[in-house]
This record gives sequence, C-alpha cells and structure tokens, in this order.
Amino acid sequence: MDFDGVLNNDPFLRHQRNHLEPSEHALFDPQNAQCLDQLCQRLPVSSIVITSTWRSGRSIDGLRSLMAAEGASCAGLVCGKTLEMSSRTQEIMAHVAQNPAHRWFALDDMVLDGLPTGRFYRVRPSTGLTIADLDAIERFLLA
Repeated sequence: MDFDGVLNNDPFLRHQRNHLEPSEHALFDPQNAQCLDQLCQRLPVSSIVITSTWRSGRSIDGLRSLMAAEGASCAGLVCGKTLEMSSRTQEIMAHVAQNPAHRWFALDDMVLDGLPTGRFYRVRPSTGLTIADLDAIERFLLA
C-alpha cells in the first residue's frame, strides 16, 4: 500500500497548505484513514505491506506508529515494507516472490503496469481512498 494519494489527497494537502499553519498540518486525511480501517474490516485484511516512499529510513514499528498517530487504527496490521528498487512494480513483485501469499492486492494512486491482472486497484489522487472505492475494491476482488 502507498500513502500519498491513498491516505491523503490533493485537495486535502492544498487546503492545509493554503489555510493552516504548518504546525497544524496532518499527514493523512482522516476520512481516507477511516476508509482504510473500514476496508481492513470489510475484506478482512490480515496484513499490510508498505510500498510508499515514506518507508525509506523508517522501521516497521515506525510506520505503524506513524499510521496510528494519524488515525489509522489498522496500523497494527503493518507487517513489512518493500525493498527499494527501480520501480514500484518490481518492488511489489519481489516482495510477493519472497513472501508468497494466496491472496494479495496493491493499492496505489500511480499506474503500476506489469502487475498481474486483478492484483492492483488504483485510487484517484484527487480523492484518496473513499467509501466508493471500498465497494469497487470488493467487486474487483470478487470478479
């Protein structure tokens, strides 16, 4: 899972930049974090692997703490992070090869060409993860 564009979104970041003091800025949109929590409950998700560039220089515990501090109650599900490689697709596929899982999918706002069909859901960076996405993800995974 990526952070930028999934747990925050362009209008949220723009609003903070234009209307709040830097000390008041949040990293994640609370509505996007709440949607992630709901997604984890609805599917149910058993683990989360971080693909975001925010993983660089942070431990797994650090990523959990970051998510929890920003309101994601599913932070305890973070169990890993991908290695840094030349593309996000390569990072994901290397992680899957090293940690085989029967069921997995990637959640990102970027186009990730090369992932197997049915394993990637693209979130709009203009909204981040929304309730509408939750329904779409359930349909997508059941297809």
